[in-house]
Amino acid sequence: MTALDTRRRRTPAVTQTRWVGDASCAEVDPELFFEPGIAAEREAKEVCAGCLMRQACLESALALPIVSDFGVRGGLSVKERRRLRRGQPVPVISPSMARVLASRDLVEARVAAGVPLKMVARELGVGRETLRSARAMWAAQDKAVAA
Repeated sequence: MTALDTRRRRTPAVTQTRWVGDASCAEVDPELFFEPGIAAEREAKEVCAGCLMRQACLESALALPIVSDFGVRGGLSVKERRRLRRGQPVPVISPSMARVLASRDLVEARVAAGVPLKMVARELGVGRETLRSARAMWAAQDKAVAA
């Protein structure tokens, strides 16, 4: 029996991967979730934002030994999961913000086509302020990546 086999036997049932096929990340290159850098982390979190399996993924990640915990899992970075383990607050994304974050390409295309923010927000079923906040966050992240 290898160390990996032992670890698998000791981890809780929630770490089993029955939910993986239904996760949003099943359609994406898995390397995205383990690439270094702010841009890659942002992109991975955008995939997680609208995923119905996010909670199961996060529970699975939290069940891992800390030494093997890396990458974006359950919509959180390693640093955010460590904060969660220590009982410290972790920023929470509302369902409406998650919808916007998962639709960045659509939002940017619609805005570039001259569609008013009010209409884009209505199409996504969110408020204009949520859309403005997401766009401001994207601009700040893009600026940080460029620096």
